[in-house]
Amino acid sequence: MAAATHNFIAEQGVTFNETLTYLAPDGVTPIDLTGMTGRMQVRDSYGASTPILDLTTANGGIILGGALGTVQILIAASVMSALTVPDTGSDHPTLFGYYDIELVNGLVVTRLVQGTFNITREITR
Repeated sequence: MAAATHNFIAEQGVTFNETLTYLAPDGVTPIDLTGMTGRMQVRDSYGASTPILDLTTANGGIILGGALGTVQILIAASVMSALTVPDTGSDHPTLFGYYDIELVNGLVVTRLVQGTFNITREITR
């Protein structure tokens, strides 16, 4: 099955907390994620050698909900504040990025979702 596409807009300086649900082809039944691990990286280009964000189940950035099929992405406000959003000269400076989320079950890796992960600059600091 091909990865779904979902685009995120995150805000610098605030907690990012989004939950996705991995469903069977019937669109109703959650896929059991028990025993799996998850990983997600955000990069400013597909070829960038260093990720902007590196989230895993091991570091608490990805939280899997077992039989509920949920994949929670959790990024602390302090981590979001530390990101450098360039001054693009526009009314809404934005750090443009790309991401994917992979689920790992033993030797099987499934790309669940992919898309853009754009971060808008905060004003209040």
